[in-house]
Amino acid sequence: MAKIPVRDARPDEPSLEERMGEMWRRMMGGPVLPVSREGLWHPAVDIYDCDDRIVVQLDLPGMEGRDVSVSLREQHLLVEGSRPPSEVAEGAEPYYRERAVGDFHRIIHLPVDVDADATGARYEDGVLTVTMPKKKREGVRKIVIT
Repeated sequence: MAKIPVRDARPDEPSLEERMGEMWRRMMGGPVLPVSREGLWHPAVDIYDCDDRIVVQLDLPGMEGRDVSVSLREQHLLVEGSRPPSEVAEGAEPYYRERAVGDFHRIIHLPVDVDADATGARYEDGVLTVTMPKKKREGVRKIVIT
């Protein structure tokens, strides 16, 4: 008898297989890694709104900084790249895997306009830190009526 995939009627809802996988990971006590429908994974992120800057930190252990791309477009920060699978003994089959590998992306909506020219990124100890100075807002300007 052929296996019939079970899918929800609404395509935006997770499949039964995805829900069961999440339930299994929760029962085993491991973190649930967000994975998109396209197979991309999303690294964990912390965002800080400081007085004069926005700071974004992403967990990307086991990678090199050169394997990550960071770009700004309007009020969005895009971080993307690819993490290769871990090297194990030849012929070894995974028994259990939680660590995400392959392509990843993260699009972060920024709460304010930032200065793209003064933005900097640093990768250290598996953490990517992107620091974006806020754009200065003009104060009240008096308009002369002619």
